[in-house]
Amino acid sequence: MKKLLIFISILFLTLSAFAQANKTAQDYVKSGQAKFKAKKYKEAILDYNQAIKLNPNDANIYYHRSGAEGFSRNYKDALRDLNKAIELNPTDAEYYFDRGYINRFMGRYDDAIVDFNKSFEIGTDQYLKKRSKEEIEKTQNIKYYKKEKKENAKANIYMNFVILFCLFIGIVIIIMFLKYEWLFEKLKKIKIFFSK
Repeated sequence: MKKLLIFISILFLTLSAFAQANKTAQDYVKSGQAKFKAKKYKEAILDYNQAIKLNPNDANIYYHRSGAEGFSRNYKDALRDLNKAIELNPTDAEYYFDRGYINRFMGRYDDAIVDFNKSFEIGTDQYLKKRSKEEIEKTQNIKYYKKEKKENAKANIYMNFVILFCLFIGIVIIIMFLKYEWLFEKLKKIKIFFSK
């Protein structure tokens, strides 16, 4: 009985190792997608890494990995993968759309607008075209809002400087007045500056 259990255990381990070795890129992608849906982004990235090792010329795998990286807030890695996906398949509008989001998250508003425009231009899906147009407007609004906010901050700095300078001059005048009050009193007495 013991020998049978040992034999079954060895057979099971051998079969599972064999099954693991025969996994295809698509198996890893499916596993990565399941982990992505379960919000296990780091585990999904590991599966996508394995899929890329097996099929490094599949743009869709890079695209999927970029999503997991984006949700993990690894924006530089997500951008790298979207660039690679676009290099491999420059006609997929979704790749440009998602790269627009990543660029916007990274504060690269001009690049984001270019990507959303490209998504709009080459996209055939009307819903994606509509969303691309909306994202262009949102990104432009964010860009101008941030620019205006920055300009207002500069104006506030200058205004604060002027206020502090005037306050400083006022304090200097008061100190001088207090310090040289006796001089003004003597000048009054000798009627140089003040007349009766």
